Amino acid sequence: MAAEQPITPFDWQRLLIGEDPFGFYFEIIFRSFVMYVILLILLRTLSKRALTQLSILEFGIVIALGSAAGDPTFYKDIPLFQGILVLVTVISVQMLYTWLVNKNQTFENAMEGLPVELVDNGCILKGSLDKARISQSEFFELLRIKGIQQLGQLRKAYMEQNGQLSLFLLDEPQPGLAIVPPWELEEPETFKSGAQLKELQTLACRGCGAVSSVAQGMIPGCHCGEKAFHHINMDPLGIGQKVQDQESGQ
Repeated sequence: MAAEQPITPFDWQRLLIGEDPFGFYFEIIFRSFVMYVILLILLRTLSKRALTQLSILEFGIVIALGSAAGDPTFYKDIPLFQGILVLVTVISVQMLYTWLVNKNQTFENAMEGLPVELVDNGCILKGSLDKARISQSEFFELLRIKGIQQLGQLRKAYMEQNGQLSLFLLDEPQPGLAIVPPWELEEPETFKSGAQLKELQTLACRGCGAVSSVAQGMIPGCHCGEKAFHHINMDPLGIGQKVQDQESGQ
């Protein structure tokens, strides 16, 4: 057996062009074109939802498709037929999975999970963020993207099976825990459990957003276990006040 030639570091021809015959690069172009066309044809068989909102399993299928479509394009020892066979198999498994999800609710619940109720009338439900595997700061970020300034605007909030957030607003917002500006940029004034108040204060729990009026005396802890509280704010950005000022100035 002939000894392998030692690799020369920084061999620019090997690094940039390779050592295959020049004609093989035209074969790579042909292979890429064929696999791309086959992949497009097979993806047309999937539902529009599968192409726009991926579950964990569907994300895994996308990775498998990428590998199956990519490897035959430049590995000369992998025939195109083998790559196409893998693509057809993966798409067929996905179609079978979709059929089972549509036909069997138990199977769908086991594979896709269930929606998680996060907020009820302005309060974050205990343990709901852990169940949805999302931190409080991530949840507040998603709420701000949806235009929510404070939790008192929310009647219900759900984390759907696909990871999207569904919000249902109260007709008349209640006082609630302000989430703008982001706490990472501007930390709101914090009152600790056990501190003494000299006058009546309406505070919101930093953890769950529960609102309570605290009379003079010691601040009690919240039922959720949180010991920090913030002032409530119906309109943290002052948008409503600006509108009123503009209307009064006209």
